[in-house]
Amino acid sequence: MKLSLRIRILLFFAAIALGVIAMIAVGLWLARALIVDAAAFDAFIQGAILAVVGVCLLVGVIAYLFDAHVARPIEAIA
Repeated sequence: MKLSLRIRILLFFAAIALGVIAMIAVGLWLARALIVDAAAFDAFIQGAILAVVGVCLLVGVIAYLFDAHVARPIEAIA
């Protein structure tokens, strides 16, 4: 099964987003092991949620721009 260029680029950007989310999750896991105060950990959770939403939005916008300005023109030429 051969995927189109645009689908492969989308999967590439999705992999980047998932990798960053996994790194945030590992950071939270390590922070949970070190932080005793539950209120402080709740602040970490809120920060992580904002970071995940921000990463998803940023990767989505960059993927859209990359698709519009690189992948579509290359596919049109091919």
